[in-house]
Amino acid sequence: MRCRCVDILRCRQDINRVEQIRSSLSQATRANGRIDLNLTALASSVKGALNSVNSIEFSNAIIKINDTFADELPRLVQRCDTQITSLRASLTTMQIQDAAFHAAV
Repeated sequence: MRCRCVDILRCRQDINRVEQIRSSLSQATRANGRIDLNLTALASSVKGALNSVNSIEFSNAIIKINDTFADELPRLVQRCDTQITSLRASLTTMQIQDAAFHAAV
């Protein structure tokens, strides 16, 4: 058994870093909702300028680009949540080990 103080500090820093990333991704998810509305408005505006076939293709292309991004965001948030849970479990284990080490010294 050894002192885990440095490991605990690094683990806490990692947790904070992943929480910040998760927060940024959550903000991106909200922003993407606004982008989706703007893209829909753009597609509607373009309909008058293009023939019906091109208009449908354009609208579908815009929606597909945004859907790809929108589909990935929740997965990334979930991965952050999983990583945070794992890091917190490791932190608890290290704290127990560290307390035992310092009690024995």
